[in-house]
Amino acid sequence: MRSVLLMALVTICAAGALSSKAQGGQPTSRIGWAGVTISLPSGWHSLSLAVPPAVPIEVDPVARIVAASGPVSFGNHGCGEFPYAFPSTAVAVVVLEWRHRSKGVFPRRPARFTSKKLPIQAPPAVECFNGPAGSAEFIDNGRRFDAFLLLGRRASPRLADRARAVLDTLTVATSVRLAPSGIGAVRFGLSETRAVAGLTALFGAPTARGINTACGPRFSEVEWGDLVAEFRAKRFSGFRYLEGGYPLTTPGSPPPPRSKAVLPRLATATGITLGSTFAQLRVAYESRRRVGADTWRSANGLVFVAMPSSNRIVEIKRSTCGDF
Repeated sequence: MRSVLLMALVTICAAGALSSKAQGGQPTSRIGWAGVTISLPSGWHSLSLAVPPAVPIEVDPVARIVAASGPVSFGNHGCGEFPYAFPSTAVAVVVLEWRHRSKGVFPRRPARFTSKKLPIQAPPAVECFNGPAGSAEFIDNGRRFDAFLLLGRRASPRLADRARAVLDTLTVATSVRLAPSGIGAVRFGLSETRAVAGLTALFGAPTARGINTACGPRFSEVEWGDLVAEFRAKRFSGFRYLEGGYPLTTPGSPPPPRSKAVLPRLATATGITLGSTFAQLRVAYESRRRVGADTWRSANGLVFVAMPSSNRIVEIKRSTCGDF
């Protein structure tokens, strides 16, 4: 396993070096940082995270969550400037985010953090920790993470499953926007090779590829769940973000995704996403015009399709070949 834990420890500190504890029979409000949160179970502890002034903001990765089933704190215990400590009978969860582009393709976040997806290895499994540990890399909402599970040397193995269940409550705010110029930093006009590489870095490997036979052989599509990037003559030319996946059934077109959940979770700069109401669209895009029975185009060129029965947005697109 990589030695990223030590790197992260120098990017985090605790307010007063004390942990906060969940009280009562129910989880407290969600804890975390920068839109990355978990539900803290009753009796668990967490650290208030911050980047110390002496640490450059470009340090990567950065810790977003540190939580444990026992008291957790930072102290000078021989590994880095801000190492942490927790009882040997407890388990800890650490979630790191890679903010800058790193080599390799991260897989999508698993539906659940099972023992297969996040296995525990015997020590020494990670640097700066002398107990059993495991980690899982993944992408969630276009953001790259490493989740670490650290099991105290005298902790019950069953605590590993409890920690995985805590990780299952992880939510991540989107950092990738649907824009008139493209998707996040992947702009229209890029070659298909470069655009697919950029989108793969954000969302993982494509779920399907195909041609748009309704628009001619110059048009092709690459799909990431409910997001489809369109290419004209091998150049990134448009996208559609469609509830339920790509609708075409013509030969060679991408099949509908298997998951019922909307993935990846994306939004425009004003916060409009799939499932937003038409009332929200009216507020977010005052300058818009109707271009179809249930279709509106904003002043910046983004096109929104609403479901008449629910008045909710079911498709967001830009510069696609007609309605195909």
